[in-house]
Amino acid sequence: MSAATSRRAKGLRWLGYLGLYLLVGLWNLSVVAAQRLIEGDPVDLAGNAIAEMTTGLVGFALLAPLLAFFHAVPIRRSNARWSIPLHFLVSAAYCAVFVLLLYGLRSALWPLLRGEPYEYGPWLYRFLMEFLKISLLFWGVYGLVWAARVRREGEAARTRSLRLEENLARARLLALRSRLHPHFLFNTLNAVSAAMYEDIPTADRMIARLATLLRLTLDEPGDEHSLGRELETIGLYLDLMKARFQDRLSVEIDVAPGLMDEQVPSFLLQPLVENAIRHGASSSGRIDIRISALKDRSLVLLVEDRGPGLAPGSAPGGGVGLTDTAARLEALYGAAGRLELAGRTGGGLTARIEVPIEADLC
Repeated sequence: MSAATSRRAKGLRWLGYLGLYLLVGLWNLSVVAAQRLIEGDPVDLAGNAIAEMTTGLVGFALLAPLLAFFHAVPIRRSNARWSIPLHFLVSAAYCAVFVLLLYGLRSALWPLLRGEPYEYGPWLYRFLMEFLKISLLFWGVYGLVWAARVRREGEAARTRSLRLEENLARARLLALRSRLHPHFLFNTLNAVSAAMYEDIPTADRMIARLATLLRLTLDEPGDEHSLGRELETIGLYLDLMKARFQDRLSVEIDVAPGLMDEQVPSFLLQPLVENAIRHGASSSGRIDIRISALKDRSLVLLVEDRGPGLAPGSAPGGGVGLTDTAARLEALYGAAGRLELAGRTGGGLTARIEVPIEADLC
């Protein structure tokens, strides 16, 4: 907000305060007039209008120092022992100044508008009456300031809480992602190391592809990217694995139309494919992997292998990569993001990931 806009807004706010005080004066004028009519007395409309409008003008004139005091010395539990007596002392001083200004303003306006001197009446009784009315005004304004402060502090506390939760979630995601990167790198380097003793040209090609894959991985700017980018990245990794396992590794990728632009967590399929290769290689030596994507109220990704599957009576589990992937899904999407492992009929394991599509998040 520019300085000019800020000054304009402040001016309009204080103009609204003046209007409010004058509106209260008109309200009091109508009450006094109605009381005179009920009692059968003549209504001195001009005199009552001067009295009530001057009260509103003096109240408005003293509003700025009153608000400054309330903001400078709020009553809190920590300072209640001295702040409450101070507020009562200031309220008495405020009422005294209010009455003196009120008397001076009426004494100046009354002869001009009425052609006669202003008669304030017995000072003791008039001061007592005005003190009771003005004390109510003093504490009424304080109540409004207190309510506004409580609301403002509550909103600030909620903002701080939301910001803290956001920072914690971001820190958790970064920690999970930083664990997945070395996990993937170590597994890939082990594959290169194994191939180096068997086929040096193959190991050399794997290193070149690894460099390309690492560049894509390290250049990834955020926690999400398109499904097409994810499949491109996992395709490079599978090229590395094909160079190592050659004809033993068979991969089938099936993506339903219109899903390549859907957003998924970056590095999502890597741990699942690693898990499928590890289990497939540990069984018959044949590694069959099928990656499919379909839309069923959410984006569903399936990674299936033909390994030994789950042992009878055992519950689906996972290593570091799968555990961290499930944690990332929960951190990003809450209950809408899930990773489930289930045994396949005839052997093997199916990893099922559900990711909410963008339309579901709106």
